[in-house]
Amino acid sequence: MVTRTVALRTAAACALPLLLTSCGNDGPPAASPGTSAAEVQAITSTFEHFFDSSLPVDQKMALLQNGQAFTETLEHQAHSSIAGGASANVSQVDADGPGRASVTFTIKKHGIPLLPNRHGTALQLDGTWKVAAATFCDLLRIEGGVPAVCDATPTTAPVPTS
Repeated sequence: MVTRTVALRTAAACALPLLLTSCGNDGPPAASPGTSAAEVQAITSTFEHFFDSSLPVDQKMALLQNGQAFTETLEHQAHSSIAGGASANVSQVDADGPGRASVTFTIKKHGIPLLPNRHGTALQLDGTWKVAAATFCDLLRIEGGVPAVCDATPTTAPVPTS
């Protein structure tokens, strides 16, 4: 139990704004009918770049819904030693209405899956796909500390119990 808790906290800290690579799925993400290849690629790119630990905070903010509201959290994560080596892999993108998609992704640390098959949301805002603030807040909740902006943000997926 302690090992799982440590792994989840580490994953959440990493997950925050610094993840995405590959998680045993080297091919393109699966897509549901109604989701174009271009949309899948744009959404995948958004998620992978947002969670890429080498991406500067200002660029991460641009990939996150209401990114400016998360500046302090993103800065903190960027300077966290736990975040290094974090990545994520998108394995599924499903249309969920106009300008909205459900995304299945795995968060890894140094290539080891820590939070497999997470469910999040991508939103198309002003013609650009972004990681939904609720998705980011869900990951922050796993870590145990969330910024006040998350208090007004509903969750997008339940925390797995297994």
